[in-house]
Amino acid sequence: PPTTGDGGILRDIFTMGARPIALLDFLRFGTDERAKEIEEGAISGISYYGNCVGVPVVGGEIYRDEVYNKNPLLNVACIGIIKKENIIYGNVKENNSVLVYIGAKTGAEGIGGADMASKQFSGDVSKLKDNVQTGDPFLEKLLLEACCELAETDYVDGMQDMGAGGLLCSSLELVQRGREKFKQNFGCKIYLDEVPCKEGLSHSDILISESQERMLLVCNGKNYDNIVEICKKWDLEVVEVGRVTNDGNYTVYDFDHRYKNIVVYNTEIENFSSIEQDWKLKEYKERKVKKLRTSTQLWEQYDNTLNGRTIKGPLEPGSHAIIDIHEIGKKLYITWGQTVDECNDKMNNFHVKRKAIVNCLNFGHPKDCMKEFSDTVTQLKQGSMRYCAPVVGGNVSLYNCTNDISIPPSPMIMMVAIEY
Repeated sequence: PPTTGDGGILRDIFTMGARPIALLDFLRFGTDERAKEIEEGAISGISYYGNCVGVPVVGGEIYRDEVYNKNPLLNVACIGIIKKENIIYGNVKENNSVLVYIGAKTGAEGIGGADMASKQFSGDVSKLKDNVQTGDPFLEKLLLEACCELAETDYVDGMQDMGAGGLLCSSLELVQRGREKFKQNFGCKIYLDEVPCKEGLSHSDILISESQERMLLVCNGKNYDNIVEICKKWDLEVVEVGRVTNDGNYTVYDFDHRYKNIVVYNTEIENFSSIEQDWKLKEYKERKVKKLRTSTQLWEQYDNTLNGRTIKGPLEPGSHAIIDIHEIGKKLYITWGQTVDECNDKMNNFHVKRKAIVNCLNFGHPKDCMKEFSDTVTQLKQGSMRYCAPVVGGNVSLYNCTNDISIPPSPMIMMVAIEY
């Protein structure tokens, strides 16, 4: 469901303590009857989630072509604001820090979602619904407000969204970044019996469930009760699910960890490594995709006026948006397109300073597209240097392929700038 895209990208913003102020969506749909149903459901889901959470959709684009019949693309971008001194980073800081779980209970939905998204599809894809999370925008709003309130305190040392790979990946990422940043032999202990669960789950399911609306915080033990108080005010689950160690190990405990040494998994952090594969480069025939000329009816489903910051939204022509950052008396400009140059050309119409680029690189099976993927990354680097705008975030989506038919390269680029 598209709501999970909205929810995930929003959490990427407020996991740093920032308040989301704008959403944009970039959509690619097919042309057959099933594609039309998906398009209707996707747009409805995006508008529902964003409207409920209270973040306006201020822009985006939609393309339609038969090549996306089996592999529609739904990319969402989000912009947030925060005082620099309040930024919360995604790393542990010291030994014996508490790992704090806040948000929704862990459920069986979404298990294997990230793994599913990294494979080509074939045969009956309806069974893949079990791998997809379900979102709750009202709970997301509570989680958002709690995280923004915590950012105004000094209680939290680190924070990480429990997204792809669930508790396993979020805890591991916090520890690995701490190891790199502070050059310490950090590890962690995870207490499975403390994790709030909707139903009976296996050890691995608890660790890798990608249930939505959850965060993992790091804090000094003396601040734990203060965090609990804020989270309880916002009616959120909050519990200690682990501790930072200095033994360099990732250790998982089962029931009664405080009284019995029941270890269900233990390995050195250094043993977690990425898998590298050599892909044979293959030329892919370029195909131009037609842009759908949409009426304002599409965008009217989105509330682009929430919070009163939208100066130029999607109901007016032009592939750009303008947001009021009244805190500093400036306007933020957003442009989008298929290349950095396209985004920059639109920025030339305004008196602005380029600040950053983000991207979502959507490609087919690696065997079909690695040359084009490499070329796109090179162009991103060159454009970033040419316009003095760092690439501060993005995503790579490969294996957009069904029955050995890959989508054409479909990069989506967004540039942000602020007026002088």
